[in-house]
Amino acid sequence: MDETTGDYELAAKEPAWTLGGSVGGPVGNIAVSRGNDAIGAYQQMSFTWHDAQTSTTGRIRLYDESALVLFASQYGAAMETPPAPFPCFTRLPANWHIFSHKMKEFAPPQFAANEICTP
Repeated sequence: MDETTGDYELAAKEPAWTLGGSVGGPVGNIAVSRGNDAIGAYQQMSFTWHDAQTSTTGRIRLYDESALVLFASQYGAAMETPPAPFPCFTRLPANWHIFSHKMKEFAPPQFAANEICTP
């Protein structure tokens, strides 16, 4: 996590994938912790940032024994408009096939990325 830009990156050895994204601005209160839940043991990074409407807390949880990453966000107040998406991926593995939905009536499917950061 880059504190100045809010850019983050996740890398896996097997399969050899790298994912990257950004919260779009500076982050603070970065903390790394370990825990255990119903899925298993994990390592988690939490951090805060401010978007145009409210303060936000984000968490990226990496599970030790499974190829699973959990992204979570919590907003400091109710908002009149939807918040910026998290995660917002800006870098994906080259061999991934992207599936998303167009930002128009009835959200038709498409095999391409769109402007709202979803793979």
